[in-house]
Amino acid sequence: MEDKDLYHLIVNPYKVNREKKVLKKISTIDDTLISLFKKKYPKCDLEDNDYNIIINNLDKLILKQDIDKYINNYLDNIVEEVINKI
Repeated sequence: MEDKDLYHLIVNPYKVNREKKVLKKISTIDDTLISLFKKKYPKCDLEDNDYNIIINNLDKLILKQDIDKYINNYLDNIVEEVINKI
């Protein structure tokens, strides 16, 4: 009977360590993004401190793309209105 209890304790560490809380690493969106970049570009040696450089450049690209789309849509609307008035 003692061996049976002992095996159960060996197999189930939570039973032994009830007082100790298992700390889960809180994953942030930044952690997730750097992990995705590492998976996307496995041949590149990306480090965690490279993340800020990547994100800053990505922010600039996204902002530029958004501005370009807005300007193009605005110009398209103006051209369309002029054509409709003629």
